Amino acid sequence: MSITLKGISKSYGGQTVLKNLNLEINQGEFHVLLGASGCGKTTILSVMAGLIKPDSGSVSIGSRDITSLSPDKRKIGFVFQDHALFPHLTVFENIAYGLRLRKIKEQEINRKVNYYLSGVSIAKEKGKFPRQLSGGQKQRVALARALVIEPEVLLMDEPMSSLDAMTKEVVRDELKSIQQKTGVTTVYVTHDQDEAVFFGDRVSVLNNGRVDQIDFSLGLFHQPETEFVARFLSGSKTS
Repeated sequence: MSITLKGISKSYGGQTVLKNLNLEINQGEFHVLLGASGCGKTTILSVMAGLIKPDSGSVSIGSRDITSLSPDKRKIGFVFQDHALFPHLTVFENIAYGLRLRKIKEQEINRKVNYYLSGVSIAKEKGKFPRQLSGGQKQRVALARALVIEPEVLLMDEPMSSLDAMTKEVVRDELKSIQQKTGVTTVYVTHDQDEAVFFGDRVSVLNNGRVDQIDFSLGLFHQPETEFVARFLSGSKTS
């Protein structure tokens, strides 16, 4: 499903974080929000997810206005930067958690959880606890937990920032493959330009709570539309 933000503004204690932001993400798209720390990337995800209420504006999935809906009613999966796994639950139970909240039958829970365990290559770890997992394994569990509820939109907040280079390369290949296989509309936050190029069907460059440019990744690098975008991307290895 597509997801649309119209006229979104958000301030904290007199400091404006988002300024009349408009953003439309197409159905099935892998869309990257790229920008430096403090530019509003995570706030946008939180508004989409219903974790933060905007001061003004609306959020829609497809033709459905979800602005006033609670997070559990939005059909959105969220992968947090710190994984946010339950330490007292096994891998299997962490992934099953959202299905149990939705009162899915046990047979269906087993089927879906095992399907996604295999999909993210952690089936052998299903009986382990988070403390027994590597960073890459934790990230796979978080991804499977978000996908198992079959969301209409998947949100990811710098999910690979804590991974080493070798693990990051493996996980990003798996993530891209899973997204293409499922076709779920995905919004991915990062400050890493290489990740933006690798993942993004389109990339939005953010500047102080506003979108400066939306384009295909190579279009951004070859045809920046503003001085800010040109300066921000000038340090990238890709040119």
